[in-house]
Amino acid sequence: MCSDMMDLILSSSRPLAISAPRFRTGRLFLRFFEYLQDGGEIYCLDTGNCFDPYPLAKMARSRGLSAETVLGNIRVSRAATCHQIVSVVEEMILPLAEEPEGKIVLVLAIDSLFMDEDIPLFERRYLFDRILDGILQVSESLGCLITYNRGLEQERGGRVWYGALAGRCRVRRGPFPAFETRVKSEGRLSLPEPSMSVIPTPGGI
Repeated sequence: MCSDMMDLILSSSRPLAISAPRFRTGRLFLRFFEYLQDGGEIYCLDTGNCFDPYPLAKMARSRGLSAETVLGNIRVSRAATCHQIVSVVEEMILPLAEEPEGKIVLVLAIDSLFMDEDIPLFERRYLFDRILDGILQVSESLGCLITYNRGLEQERGGRVWYGALAGRCRVRRGPFPAFETRVKSEGRLSLPEPSMSVIPTPGGI
């Protein structure tokens, strides 16, 4: 059931952080196909609007399964502001530590909403620290994976966020073959709406 990605996530009480191009994040989920097929649950906090269910759906169809077999075990919550990320972490993700068995947490593109210069830097840093502290706390009980946008450590405006990640997480730069995995496609599949459970984000977003 466990791939090398699962082994990395579960091998420490600290979150794993990796750089991931947004357009390939859907392929990252292929590394968890067997885990989801076996009934494991993924709680996904998507802060960059980059969750893509189609690679998983294609993989399921290629193995003679329905898309719902795997997508039904993913709970997705999207956040539109950095304040909403804090709410999701503290109100929805932290409680998972009470019953951690068979659950992992994925936070996608964690830095995306912190580049907004309309919010003072000191406030963004405070919120980012709260988010990371919450994820670090829950990672003591279950596996956590964080993705951040590629090149963050080189960007002038991104170094503060990369430094905060490196201080609390195990940062791995890859490369990870999961991003290059291909599922044989016969054009765009005509799929039913995935039976994906969606966690409502605080504030009605």
